[in-house]
Amino acid sequence: MSQRNVSPKDATLLADEAGASTPVAVLATVLAGRYEILGLLGSGGMGRVYRAMDRELGEVVALKILHRDFVGSQEMVERFRQEVRLARKVTHRNVARTYDIGEHEGEKFLTMELVVGEPLSARLEGELPKVSEVVAMAREVLSGMSAAHAAGVIHRDLKPDNVLLENGGRVVVTDFGIARAETPGGAGRTQGGLVGTPAYMAPEQVGGNVAVDARADVYAFGAMLFEMLTGRRAWPGDSPIQVAIARLNEPPPDPRAIRPALSPKLAAIVSKCLARDREERYASCAEIDRELAAVSATEVADATGATIALPPAARVSSGYDDSRDRTVAVMPFRNLGGAEDAYFALGLTEDLVDALSTVRGLRVRGRGPADSSHGDVVEAGRRLGVDVVVDGSIRRASDLLRVSARLVGVADGFHIWSSRFERPAAAAFALNDEVARAIATALSAERSDTPRPHPTNPLAVELYFRARQAAVYFWEPALAQEAPALFRQALALAPEDPTILAGFVHAQLGRHLLTPMDPKEAATLVRRALVAGPRLPDPWVALAAVRFNQQDDAPGAIRALRRALDLGPSNADAHDRAGRMLLEANAWGEAIDHLDRALWLDPLQTWARVDRMRMAALERDWRRAQEIFDMGAGPAWAQHRVFHHARLWSWPGAPEVAFVKDETLRPEAQSMQKGYEMAREWRRTGHVPVRSDMEPWMLQAATTAPSARARRFISQMLAEQAGIGNNLALSLEFVSAAVGDGLLDLGWLTRLSLFDRLRGDPTFEGLRRTLEERAARVLLAWRGALESPEEAIVSLPSGT
Repeated sequence: MSQRNVSPKDATLLADEAGASTPVAVLATVLAGRYEILGLLGSGGMGRVYRAMDRELGEVVALKILHRDFVGSQEMVERFRQEVRLARKVTHRNVARTYDIGEHEGEKFLTMELVVGEPLSARLEGELPKVSEVVAMAREVLSGMSAAHAAGVIHRDLKPDNVLLENGGRVVVTDFGIARAETPGGAGRTQGGLVGTPAYMAPEQVGGNVAVDARADVYAFGAMLFEMLTGRRAWPGDSPIQVAIARLNEPPPDPRAIRPALSPKLAAIVSKCLARDREERYASCAEIDRELAAVSATEVADATGATIALPPAARVSSGYDDSRDRTVAVMPFRNLGGAEDAYFALGLTEDLVDALSTVRGLRVRGRGPADSSHGDVVEAGRRLGVDVVVDGSIRRASDLLRVSARLVGVADGFHIWSSRFERPAAAAFALNDEVARAIATALSAERSDTPRPHPTNPLAVELYFRARQAAVYFWEPALAQEAPALFRQALALAPEDPTILAGFVHAQLGRHLLTPMDPKEAATLVRRALVAGPRLPDPWVALAAVRFNQQDDAPGAIRALRRALDLGPSNADAHDRAGRMLLEANAWGEAIDHLDRALWLDPLQTWARVDRMRMAALERDWRRAQEIFDMGAGPAWAQHRVFHHARLWSWPGAPEVAFVKDETLRPEAQSMQKGYEMAREWRRTGHVPVRSDMEPWMLQAATTAPSARARRFISQMLAEQAGIGNNLALSLEFVSAAVGDGLLDLGWLTRLSLFDRLRGDPTFEGLRRTLEERAARVLLAWRGALESPEEAIVSLPSGT
């Protein structure tokens, strides 16, 4: 393990409090007695890059550590050394300077210039830059590459991720990890498979049968320039091999096919860079620069017009691009106080997850299978598959809150950041904001400086944490009633707090099928939450619940979820709801993306698990459905799993299995399971059920349940049960009732084989067309413009 230097003066910070079993606050990880780790900048194919203080010179540098898996490989170690040797040959303002190479306890590292800014790839994620800006940035890249080529260095992996945009305006080429010296002996030959990034590799790199020269970098520059001008990759695709081979068989694309206003001269430059035959490309980067310099200001202005954004479909499919995100697991903070404070430690942990979920560049996991582990947090992080772990402790003493927190790298155990806080208990939310800001800084991630509104009444904070914990157990009757009461008490003390307002609505509408909430009250509470916290994701998730469950406005609901994901990229509830709506709109791939993301962020997301299990069953992949079922955990899942197992394993094609049994379930869950047990028995006996044969509670709830959401859900189950019992007329009747109550579930109607015998029936086909129209409106809203807070606030009543 790497050296950790702690001075005697600071040794008292090593323990949480008296009696803590493990140290939490460790001051620093120092490599080679010289480089103090300050934060994580990112990870690449060869290693991790940290921000570090050079204690010898008093300067902050970037420090790149070779992955431990590669340390034993002589080839990879030599490549690491080569990166230093070659990069040091290039001295130019547009190339990141490399300083030195070192070793610490078997760790190989190099130090280089720290460029404060963002990668070009991040700049290209949103609104495209003006063409004049593209040309200016491209010319700086060419200037740096010309210097590298003049020094005999071929980059071989030029791409937007390896071009940094310094905050001061400088454009810097970095990462010469697979660079080669250009020599007559063929040192640039590609051997042993693909070396580079397929989307930007020249055909000769793909083939690997010729010595690679500077024209490979010319090709990569052309692919990058295409992307800078259009927002699309020149060679898109899912498979790296297919992407790499496509350029061997297809002509280079014309950027004007995507951005017609582009100057023909610019398009010609891109095409020449991307020529399949390297003899037809520019001979040097300097030659391209002269061509770009010759493009007149008028042509650039004509091509620019207004800035354009990426096509909505390209952005929305995954909510956000997380290909470079740092993954973070927040371990439950240890409670060092009395047992009565356990809920407070849990609430503080969950609120920290919420605060971090708004940080772009992070994917944050909260509750999960490692929650009970307070031992080796690095091992827990490995099990969760994350880059870093947040670990800490909390003690409440009278009206004071003492919190210790640390950030630990999973790959190497480095302590990236640690601190202790002592604040009034009423400042719990503000304290979490401090911690979130410090973590975002340590991970070089972007966090809004807009302050988060939060309650300052200590009793309101306590009531909110208790209400939130009770809401998790919403299937247990006593706690289901306790949560709303606690939320109301908290609101009485903090009536305009957006976190409490949204939490109350979400607990009532987002999780409960059968608990009524006055529609006017729900809409009014959401409006107040949006007024107080328009840039928080939770009020938008609550707005989506109101629109979908009470206002029969599915397009409006998914617009609200778009905004929630824009504000909180790691908000598991927003991903869960968006995934469910996309599933029902039959947008299968996007639904899987969001539901899987919800489960990754929060493995206790019950409805996301149900929906993923349902998708597997609709595809008749029973092995996958069982795997998803077996991974379920948590108090809500304990109730859901019983009747959903009975439901799905009653469908046609399901294997014969014994239904899960649990005598402690709520009556509603037992009734739902009983309905499917009867349906499966009808199928065995050949009995065709009539209405009087069906479970009485479900029949009554299908028409009298307090919410349309509950009625259509129960009608769907009754339609399935009638179909399993071969009563097609009764099945169609319940489908009609569900559609009449606002059903959106086109995926269910079109994919469930149970309805195959109804296809072609005029009534059934009419219902299908109704759902197709609803789904089309939802997808149009999903891919449309983001809703503004002003629009959302005006759409809701303003009563008290």
